[in-house]
Amino acid sequence: MSRPRTVMLMVGCVLSALVLGFSRSAEGPVVVVDVVAAIQASDAWSREDARLREIGQKMQSDVQVMADEITTIRNDLQSGILTPDSPERVRLEEKLLEKANAFRAQQRMMELRISSENARILEEVHNLAQRAMASLAAERGWSVVLPRTPFAVPESLDPNVVRDAILKQSVLHAEPVADVTSIVTSRMNEL
Repeated sequence: MSRPRTVMLMVGCVLSALVLGFSRSAEGPVVVVDVVAAIQASDAWSREDARLREIGQKMQSDVQVMADEITTIRNDLQSGILTPDSPERVRLEEKLLEKANAFRAQQRMMELRISSENARILEEVHNLAQRAMASLAAERGWSVVLPRTPFAVPESLDPNVVRDAILKQSVLHAEPVADVTSIVTSRMNEL
């Protein structure tokens, strides 16, 4: 057996032993939940995601109006009707510059607002998931609720990359009966 494979097996065994040892010392059951799946399946996420999309569409339509105004001014300047030194052309060039600057500022503001709103939503829904897990744990006597993240095989088969991917796993194995993701989603929808 090659050395990297042996190291990966040893790491897997140690992590399994830790999880099993931890679960044996717990007074109640140890359960796992895919927090991301629970959040994405919740009503709160659906509502907030729809609201965020609506905000984005409104902002996008505002930006499109500005883009249309810029295009109109640019077309007027390129039409050749105005002489290069005419006061009307100078005024249109200044107006084009103002509109272009306002357009870029509006785009930056839109990106910042969407980003900050998305962060607020994620924090809010994650807190809801935490409250749902805490209330369920108290009700059902769960000692430990571990996050379950699906294992993705790394593209690189470099032993160090594979080992790091294994180490990032919070749960190496859980029986289906221990996965309470749907129960957490239901509780989130109740809260």
